[in-house]
Amino acid sequence: MIEPKFITEEDFHHIEHAGNSLYYSDKSAYNESLRTLEEYKDTNFIQIITMQNHGPNYREFDNREISEVNNDEIKPENVTRINNYMRGLNITDDETINFLNKLNEIDENVTVLFYGDHLPYFYLDLNIDKNDPIYYQTEFFVYNTKKENHHQNYESLSPQFFTNIVARANNSKISPFYAILEELLSNNVTWFDKEYCIVDGEKIKISDSNNKIQTLINDFNLVQYDQTTGKNYLSDSFYQITE
Repeated sequence: MIEPKFITEEDFHHIEHAGNSLYYSDKSAYNESLRTLEEYKDTNFIQIITMQNHGPNYREFDNREISEVNNDEIKPENVTRINNYMRGLNITDDETINFLNKLNEIDENVTVLFYGDHLPYFYLDLNIDKNDPIYYQTEFFVYNTKKENHHQNYESLSPQFFTNIVARANNSKISPFYAILEELLSNNVTWFDKEYCIVDGEKIKISDSNNKIQTLINDFNLVQYDQTTGKNYLSDSFYQITE
């Protein structure tokens, strides 16, 4: 097993910035990932954290085209920041396509899971109910370089299912732990907490879902309890993939 390695901005071989951004560009992050794949031939997992479009989005681009923002809820001082943010996203689109094209040149199949961390802070200007799931939604996609890409269409999906959709994309085996989540996903559950769940795109109380879903969520909660504050009755094999 390869020893995990934590790479920071200080370890990057080359750093570029998009406009006047304080943070390393997405291009720099992607190139560092490609370099890591080349240097560590047996690497099978890389987690990339990009920063290019992080706030405050104030002076990233001096020669920017200002777009009209037609929303009275947006504060005037945030209009420039929104324009900077959208300009940064445009650059991200181009660099992401370049990154995927370079991954396509690698002989082995590479699976990319791309997802957003959180919405930009100026969304706070909008009158959105913080209990509304849309307040926490960002875009994501799964892409294979060599295998057929089966479109997995979800109106919304909790990150707790990300491992499952990557496994689905590769027809990979999963551990008993993720088998519980797979059963939930197969029953059209895409998010749940202690009281509510989203089934078929509709947020309902868990108590109003069918018996199978209630049992699966209860099983998952028991596993989490055993793993965190319980007595660890489940062996390590429960979280491992067996041949």
